[in-house]
Amino acid sequence: MVDEAHRLGRRLTAHCLCAQSIVDAVAAGVDQIEHAGFITGRDGNQEFVPSVAEKIAKSGIPVTGTLAVGGAVLKTMRAKAHRTPSEEALLHRWEKMFDQNLSQFHKLHEAGVRFVAGTDAGWRFTPIDGLPMEIALMCQGGLSAMQAIVAATGFAAEVMGVEDRIGTLRKGLLADAIVVSGNPLEDIGALSSVRLVMQGGRICAMDGRAILA
Repeated sequence: MVDEAHRLGRRLTAHCLCAQSIVDAVAAGVDQIEHAGFITGRDGNQEFVPSVAEKIAKSGIPVTGTLAVGGAVLKTMRAKAHRTPSEEALLHRWEKMFDQNLSQFHKLHEAGVRFVAGTDAGWRFTPIDGLPMEIALMCQGGLSAMQAIVAATGFAAEVMGVEDRIGTLRKGLLADAIVVSGNPLEDIGALSSVRLVMQGGRICAMDGRAILA
């Protein structure tokens, strides 16, 4: 699959939830890895493997941690005033998984793995507009605010092969930008307070209201 994708000039990403799948994906030469989990069995328990993290780092293959998946589950379940037994069990399981995922993200970062911000939007409770949550959680996982923002913009565009069109603010590229109510380098939560949206050099939304062409 990797060879065929590359023959056609396409890039390929692999969905990996256990250590062996990561090893296989690295060996196959995929262009990106989604999740990079270390699940060891059907119970969902995870065990970080430093040698696998080292393989990813040495390969240069970027990882999308999708921390917002767990973050959205916890936010949704904790907001329920009355939880059913099954919902209580779901919350307990995801609290454990989220802590493990955040810890593993931090260890992958320390090993030198580079990240692309992504949310798995639409799965279970993950909202379509969950990118600010992902970026904030990446900061909790050890990235600086600037590193997390770049992971969602310039580096993401580079990984997808569209850095000649989008991802950074420079001459010749599409003028896609947002204005937020504070300095996200000082408070990453400011990314959730969007005041203006510009796409292709045209202001298309301001203060939560769409602006028609």
